[in-house]
Formats: sequence, C-alpha cells, structure tokens
Amino acid sequence: MAGQKQPKKRDKPVYVVGAGAVGLLFARYCQLFAPVTVVTRSNQTGTPYFYQHELVTTPLNVSHAHFDHLQRQSIERVLICVKAYQLPTALEQLWPYLSNDATIVISHNGMSDLTPWLERLTQQQQMWFATTNMGGFKSSPDTVVHKGIGATWLGNLSQGNLAIPSLITAMQTHFPQCAIHENIQLLRWQKLLVNVAINPISAREDVDNGVLRQPYFASEILGLLNEAVWIANQNGVTISLSDALALAYQVMQQTAHNRSSMRQDIHLKRETEIDAICGFICRQAQQKGSQTPFNARLLTQIQKKSA
Repeated sequence: MAGQKQPKKRDKPVYVVGAGAVGLLFARYCQLFAPVTVVTRSNQTGTPYFYQHELVTTPLNVSHAHFDHLQRQSIERVLICVKAYQLPTALEQLWPYLSNDATIVISHNGMSDLTPWLERLTQQQQMWFATTNMGGFKSSPDTVVHKGIGATWLGNLSQGNLAIPSLITAMQTHFPQCAIHENIQLLRWQKLLVNVAINPISAREDVDNGVLRQPYFASEILGLLNEAVWIANQNGVTISLSDALALAYQVMQQTAHNRSSMRQDIHLKRETEIDAICGFICRQAQQKGSQTPFNARLLTQIQKKSA
C-alpha cells in the first residue's frame, strides 16, 4: 500500500484464524506491522483476499495456511475471529500449535465461557479479548468491504502474566481508535447488549441498522434490553437500562447504513450467533428461576428464519 509502513522482516508473524469480515479487517491492519497468515479450514490456500474501502479495492498482503501445514508450538501471536459457536472447535484445533508464551486475542459477538481455556494457559501465555465497532461485510468470499472505522478495545483475560505483549502494543499503534480497557468484561456485556438490541431485529426485518431507530421498534428494544440488563446486574455487572438504551441507539446511528452480521448470516444461509446472544440471556434467566419473554421470542423467530 502506497504511503504505508511495511512490516520489518524481524517482526514476529501474526496468524488470523477466521476469514470472515472481522478477521480480514484485523488482518488488513496487522499487515502494517508484521507478516500475516490467515489460517483456513480448507486446503484451497491460493485465493487472494481483497480489502475495499470507499470504492477502492486493494489486495491484502497475507499468506494462507491450513492447520495441517503448521508446525506445532510455533504460533506466538494469533487472533481468533470466528463465530461464537465455532470458537471451541477453533481453540481445540489451534492449541497444539501455540508456543509456550503465545498471545491469543479472541473476538466474537455474543457471550462465551472462556474459563476452560484460561485454565489451560501456561504462566507465560496470555488470552486477550477484542471488542470492536469496526463495520464491515464480505461482498464476496474473498473481499471484505470496510463500512466504518469504529473503536477497538482490548482487555487481558488471563490472571498470570500481566506484562503487555508486543502484539497488543502493535495493535494499539496500528489499529484505528484502539486501546486497552481495564474492565473488558464490562465492555463484553455492553457489546452483548448492543447485539441484543440490533442484530436479531435487523435480521428478522432484513433492514439496515439505522432503521431500528424508528418508533415502531422502540417497545421491543426496550423489552429486550430491560431483560438483558437485569441479567447483567444479576451477574455483578453494573449497567443501567438508560445507559444500555443510549449505547444501542448510538451504535444504530453510527452504523445506520451497515448490515448486521446476523442479517448477513441469514442472507448467506449460515448459522447465526443467536444462541450466544438472546439464547445466552434466556439460559441465564432459567438458571436464576426467571423468564425473559422478549429474548425468548426473538430467539425462536431467528431460529425459524435461519432453519
């Protein structure tokens, strides 16, 4: 890319697991500071990837690899950008290839239990979570369209080694609006609440995010977030309903012309992350002897629509 600093040869490579919109957007910025390899499930590794922004399309400077082609315990820096339901399988496949001091960054919508994986970390390994408002979609299997910059927040989930690894420092430098957040669990819940308010309704109605600001959807959004905020509070996360509503409507405005990831999944006849969004809220309510009818209804509607 003209005018952009190329990674030095001595920079440690970065591996990106998942070639979805977020994975390719992250790969685009990682290529500014390190060689990047996109790890795919397929052995067809010759197809190039492209990045499109404001009608300008450029090839991504990344290589490809299949898990079978990697050397065990060789990966020191990796970003895992897969759907929530794909995460356990991706981590299980990846684990033998991680070095003893690997930095693992995970990014997905919804909520997942990472405890089993955190317990498997060595004292030198770190697991981080990235929550991002970068907007993008794949216009074709090999092209990601970048619709909006948005902030990316990083947080350390591991309890042992607290030194900031080189991957995190580089991401802060080269990713737009990227910084470390001291309470990443709060941000994960805030992102979950935004997803609850936007993704399922936009997918069900087949509309851009901004359409949800219309008064017609207000009572349903209020009901969904009222239930989700109650669950968050029950889990010791302090979030008010008014703050959750304000954040959701802010994101709707900022991404007004964007297609939510769940809407894209339904269009492409892929499995959605509804189970990690509304489904998570419903399961949490059941464990607490309560009910969440707004989330339960939307969970059923999306399951039927994507069947």
